Amino acid sequence: MFAKNTFLKEKNLTPEVKEIEEKAYHIALKRISFYKLPMKLVATSYSSENKKLTFYYTAKKRIDFRILVKNLAELLKLRIQMRQIGARDEPQILGGCGICGREVCCALFLKKKGRLNPVSLETARIQGLSLVSSKISGICGKLRCCLNFEYPTYLELRKNFPKLGKRIEYKGKKLKVIEQNLLKGTIVVKDKEGVKKVIKVESIENI
Repeated sequence: MFAKNTFLKEKNLTPEVKEIEEKAYHIALKRISFYKLPMKLVATSYSSENKKLTFYYTAKKRIDFRILVKNLAELLKLRIQMRQIGARDEPQILGGCGICGREVCCALFLKKKGRLNPVSLETARIQGLSLVSSKISGICGKLRCCLNFEYPTYLELRKNFPKLGKRIEYKGKKLKVIEQNLLKGTIVVKDKEGVKKVIKVESIENI
């Protein structure tokens, strides 16, 4: 994949620019392999105004690519820039299909907002989702951006719920809250004998 400019900038590429980017991408791949550099080339972008090629890549550690840059400049006769991006940036460039079956949000519309907002595990936990990594991670391997979308709603709903582990009084009995269903407005409680019961939050006094 040489250059999908949804992340870099939205522009109509001429056939000449596309050819330059594709050629540069494949040459860079070969040189990276030749020098055995621990990096993954993601995309290339050519600026005809500055006569400059930018190579976007991911890597787990800092890369000394001075020899690579010198070699590419000699081969391509252009200015060379190497720009490291994060794992969450890669799908913005390449696009892809999310677990929902639609194009990933970061490439579809979140890119227009600029920097992606961080996603915490709490966003999945409060929504009652499985915390298995494969179920809440996107194609980038990080927590899915869409977990943030409904998070404020769940936070607001939770204000009316007793906390997990709290002991409440209901119909003359002392009960412990062990589960919450924020959308249904219910909680699961357990008495001292271990008997569980589902009750409506609105039926509880003095939460």
